[in-house]
Amino acid sequence: MILFVANAVSELMRPAPDATVSGWVKLRVIVEMATPVVRVAEICAGIACMPAGRSIGAIDLLICATARVRSLDVATRNVRDFEDCGVRVINPWLAPTRA
Repeated sequence: MILFVANAVSELMRPAPDATVSGWVKLRVIVEMATPVVRVAEICAGIACMPAGRSIGAIDLLICATARVRSLDVATRNVRDFEDCGVRVINPWLAPTRA
């Protein structure tokens, strides 16, 4: 297993990535590669459509990144903490509804 960190992942996201890096990746089998959740959180934070000036705490950022990558909903009373993070937020303290 190969763990990709921020600069390696960022390089692949460039419009014209370095040919050596992209060539090296093309020689790998996808199941050999992984990215730590902290890096996924950084990437999600960087590309998320967050309003200007909006910030999110580190732990909430990790939760949001995990939910986005795994296509999960987030159940929390603190709905505001996850607004505009690209995940569906459920408040189980409100009257129950069918999903």
